[in-house]
Amino acid sequence: QGLNQGMSTRQDKTDKMHDACAKGHLRKVREILQKDSYVANRLDQRIGFLGYTPLHEAACQSHDDILQLLLIYGGNVDAMADGNYTPLHIAASMDYVKCIK
Repeated sequence: QGLNQGMSTRQDKTDKMHDACAKGHLRKVREILQKDSYVANRLDQRIGFLGYTPLHEAACQSHDDILQLLLIYGGNVDAMADGNYTPLHIAASMDYVKCIK
């Protein structure tokens, strides 16, 4: 049960990070990263979420402030989601110039 609880806590933290990135909650993203910087690169494995990292989530919504914070904490700009899309591909396809810089 201890192992399952640890995995559940990790997934819960990952879900909260992805949700905060998608919704633009910079303060919440910062709080999560300060407790666990590894979450900056965890994939969203919930059904229908395309294997995005937090950078993908932030790029989809043009949250350039969150993108910058994730990069400071080691977010991988080369991470590929389903379909081989990087966060840069997503930002460029949506013409989010702030995020591309």
